[in-house]
Amino acid sequence: MDSLSNPFEDLTYFHKIQCGVSSDQVFQAYKKNEIRIVCTNPPEEMRLYDISSKRIRLWLQENRVTNIEFSTVPVTEHHKFSKLC
Repeated sequence: MDSLSNPFEDLTYFHKIQCGVSSDQVFQAYKKNEIRIVCTNPPEEMRLYDISSKRIRLWLQENRVTNIEFSTVPVTEHHKFSKLC
């Protein structure tokens, strides 16, 4: 996988990101202070990167994006990703 070489020509990219990219590549695409990172409790060890300014949520497992979600609904305390990490 290329490291964000041309996300505007590759149709597998959604808003500068595609499934399979690492958290480092997410930080290259977005400013770290734009990203709210929340986690589940182990053993799942999943993270959710909430980029509310872009209305995007990135689901990461084993340091790779596994799902991209577009949402206007904020992550609530009742959401399974409720712990800041």
